[in-house]
Amino acid sequence: MTNQFDATAFFLHTDRPFTASALALRNYFLELAPESTFARLIDGDLRQKFVYPRIQFTVVKQEPVVVGINEAIEVVREFVNRVRYISVSFINWSVEQVDEQTSSAIFEKADSIYNYELLNPWVALTEHHFTKYKYFYGSERTGYLNKILTKNILFLIREFSEYAEFKVTCRVRMNGLKPMIDERLQAGLFTGDFQTNVRLPDYIGMGSAISRGYGTIRLINSFRKKAPKGPEMEVNGNLITTPLQPYQPK
Repeated sequence: MTNQFDATAFFLHTDRPFTASALALRNYFLELAPESTFARLIDGDLRQKFVYPRIQFTVVKQEPVVVGINEAIEVVREFVNRVRYISVSFINWSVEQVDEQTSSAIFEKADSIYNYELLNPWVALTEHHFTKYKYFYGSERTGYLNKILTKNILFLIREFSEYAEFKVTCRVRMNGLKPMIDERLQAGLFTGDFQTNVRLPDYIGMGSAISRGYGTIRLINSFRKKAPKGPEMEVNGNLITTPLQPYQPK
């Protein structure tokens, strides 16, 4: 267990808007160098070592983005800086420049709340989840989505850290509680943003179908929480606020 979660997003600036999907981008790069370490981390023996993929693909505002995590960062950097063009379905895009941005997760108790936007739809409801969700209404649906997102974040903490020494909190703000349905995935998708007390790297994927470029997040801003009215303590990862007792003179 490394207790480290660094992610570098590599932005491939093309000569015109990139109109192919993240999955098509992934498959094209796999075909370029099928025996490389890059390919092995995506769909080979090295991929099997991790539950959460160390190389991810997404498309943000019609621009292809490749994300490398931890040990994969240098592998991705070396690979994408050699790419001169992208070809998908007989359409070619010239890669004119590659920029990068690095950010890190913070898996510890903090006094800040972080606001994230979903740059691509979040695949929150698998077939199993959707069966339950359709019987919920209003605040029940919001609460259920909060629960799913919290599990998504706890999964990342367990993947990159030993355990969470604090209570993870989430608050979703979706653009409507009626999910978009993806028939291929048989899943429900949402757009919007969310708040959490966990600092996550930018441009990583959350939820299901990460390999297809879904669930890409980016930090909007953060703010400090209000000071508690009483002393706090952690019990089994749950935050408990103990009210102050009045002073009793001896």
